[in-house]
Amino acid sequence: MPMVSQSEETAKRLRTLKKCLREKDLSASTSPSAENKAPVSERRKVLKDFLSQQQAGMSALASAGVIGLHMVSGPLVGFGLGYALDWFFGCHPWGKIVFLIVGIGAGFLNVYRDTKILLARMARRSAAEKSAVKDPHR
Repeated sequence: MPMVSQSEETAKRLRTLKKCLREKDLSASTSPSAENKAPVSERRKVLKDFLSQQQAGMSALASAGVIGLHMVSGPLVGFGLGYALDWFFGCHPWGKIVFLIVGIGAGFLNVYRDTKILLARMARRSAAEKSAVKDPHR
């Protein structure tokens, strides 16, 4: 089975959702019958799949935003602490330099931890999708 990227899968689900919605518009003009009941459950399933895909994308964006904040906040806090210590003790350049380096290290450590968590989450999701493909009746 060929590998399908997430964007292709999302596009396929969106096309299916649009098709189901068009069928709904066509069937609304006719009287309701047993034939029109089956596509409703299919539309709901497609919509749920599409919304879960969108939620996963938003979660990934949030994780990327947090990683960016860690890159900026660590050095800023380190520099601020160094500035305060320099002012208090009067050892002007050294506190800023030392705590800026410590802040940069802390920022990179936080980015490393967040990236590990994000990669583990992506691996779990990939494994779940592979098992769903192998066993579609699950």
